Amino acid sequence: MTLPPERWHKLNKDGGVNNATGAAELYDGLSVAWDAGIRCLVVESDSRAAMDLVTAVTREEMLELVMAVRGLLSWSWQVSVRHVLRGANTAADSVTKLARDCPLGLQLVWHPPPFVKLMVEWEEQTTYCQ
Repeated sequence: MTLPPERWHKLNKDGGVNNATGAAELYDGLSVAWDAGIRCLVVESDSRAAMDLVTAVTREEMLELVMAVRGLLSWSWQVSVRHVLRGANTAADSVTKLARDCPLGLQLVWHPPPFVKLMVEWEEQTTYCQ
């Protein structure tokens, strides 16, 4: 996990149980970000499948959900969607665990807990091989 560019926000999505869950969680996160007035957003997930769902051709049964996510991505905002390796996503995983008891499993964090800064600094100094 890296810090977003200045004036940008970040949506980190922990890998979902399956592709449908991952895409639904991504849709919910994008909706919350949009409703919060965020217009410059970096989306990261350690689920390659979830990221591929919204950027590649997909199976017919997933098409409606994928098209809904792609529709949100096409609104008047700047969104960067990228896959991150699981080992480089430990800070996001930790924050995700804090949100598990929240409605929809989502938590909008304007100021991350202090431990997140330490984890991000550690992750930025660590090299991961794909």
